[in-house]
Amino acid sequence: MAKTSGFLRQKKAAGHRITMLTCYDYPTAVWEDEAGIDIIFVGDSVGTNVLGYESEKDVTLNDMVHHLKAVRRGVHEAYLLADLPYMTYETPDDALHSASTLVSHGAEGVKLEGFRPEIVSHLVRNGIEVCAHLGLNPQLHEKKGLQAKTATAAA
Repeated sequence: MAKTSGFLRQKKAAGHRITMLTCYDYPTAVWEDEAGIDIIFVGDSVGTNVLGYESEKDVTLNDMVHHLKAVRRGVHEAYLLADLPYMTYETPDDALHSASTLVSHGAEGVKLEGFRPEIVSHLVRNGIEVCAHLGLNPQLHEKKGLQAKTATAAA
């Protein structure tokens, strides 16, 4: 594995910017990693951008694993973050199963949409690093929409 989130905290503390790009395949992963991108993200947008799905909600855990494994083969330095697909983290146990699956295939951390403190706490207690996306959430837009427009709202 490339990095832990500790290097991200160090960069933030030092006032350095953190770079992050989405990636779905091996060659792009190699290019992004060689370019020095800090976080390479395998997003559920793979569904609409690569797989031809109508919505990110159609992406399965198996879809994510397939693309994560390809990206993992090309990443040697960046922190590798992977999306938890829609409806794969509704309960703490479901979230742990899904997140553990992604971590076992090379993710250093997982991203979920919205503020889910019970889910995040359960994952962190089980050694899984979590990024909670509080901006515009495509998986949730019909229900909750934009969850945090400012740093204060996010906190």
